[in-house]
Amino acid sequence: MTLRIAIGLLAFIVGLAIFLPARTVAGWVAPQLPDVGLHDVSGTAYRAHVDSITYRDTVVAEDVDWRWQPAALLLARGAGHVTGKLAGGLAEADVAATALGGYRVDDLRAALSVADVLAVANMDGIGITGDVGIRFPRLRAKGQTITDVDGQIDVVNLAWQFGNKRYLLGNFTLTTRMEDGRIVGDIADADGPVAAEGAVQVDPVARTWSLDGRVRPRSSADPVLANLMSGSLGRPGADGWFPLRRNGRF
Repeated sequence: MTLRIAIGLLAFIVGLAIFLPARTVAGWVAPQLPDVGLHDVSGTAYRAHVDSITYRDTVVAEDVDWRWQPAALLLARGAGHVTGKLAGGLAEADVAATALGGYRVDDLRAALSVADVLAVANMDGIGITGDVGIRFPRLRAKGQTITDVDGQIDVVNLAWQFGNKRYLLGNFTLTTRMEDGRIVGDIADADGPVAAEGAVQVDPVARTWSLDGRVRPRSSADPVLANLMSGSLGRPGADGWFPLRRNGRF
């Protein structure tokens, strides 16, 4: 009898979750993510669609689809597979909300264009082109604060469009990790026209970021590229490296 009651209760909970309106779920999540907006939510908790997602009034994702994974109930969390357009490109991931108020993102993959990413960051018009590949096997967060991350961002065929000429810069990789509560990304290049090294640091609590790196044209780079870099980055050091230091808040 006890087993039958337990099975019936579980079936009731699963059935309730399947038919629960997605708008209701979005209303529960909204207070925990005040900077994030979910617009035109439709469907149910089992299968939902969101026309657009904004971060501080900037559209970061569109045509987002959610499909619930009922087996996640056995692990005391609500989870599903998410697909959508991220900064103009395609993205997908397994996303879960834990009973303790945390969020898990596994196997995040995305293919974007550099131009679209810069447009979202309000940095379009600077003439940088290329493709971005994102692979994050693991990302953890609580509220809007990232607590753990392991992934890699590859930028390929990066180029600078200056006038009618396109200057190839090369391929670059940013490998991320958590260190003392900060997200650290190590920069490396793939032996292209421009050498690059350094690190990006993001403090998810203070909401600050910094870039401390340097770049240098190799002998394979277009001879004009060094002059263009001098115009935007200043004079290089005696070793030919251009310092690249930036910081800001988000």
